[in-house]
Amino acid sequence: MSPGNNESGGKRHSGSTTKGNKCLKAILVECGQAAGRSKGTYLGSQFGRIAARRGKKRAAVAGGHSILEAAYFILSDSVSPQIGLCESADRTL
Repeated sequence: MSPGNNESGGKRHSGSTTKGNKCLKAILVECGQAAGRSKGTYLGSQFGRIAARRGKKRAAVAGGHSILEAAYFILSDSVSPQIGLCESADRTL
């Protein structure tokens, strides 16, 4: 579920997402939409930023991609997720 990248002459054009498990993609997009509605979280603020520029559907796909990346790194590094480390993405540590 990585975003497509089509660049020509220094201009970036939108592309479709890569092939993969359709059921997993549908679940991740739905989770991205749900996370986008949450207030005061990183995924909520990311959804708002992307939705303002690109639209709600693309923002949901981007949120699902972020969830997938987080799950991969948590499972591959065998670490526990740091819940509540930073309540808002707007605030810097």
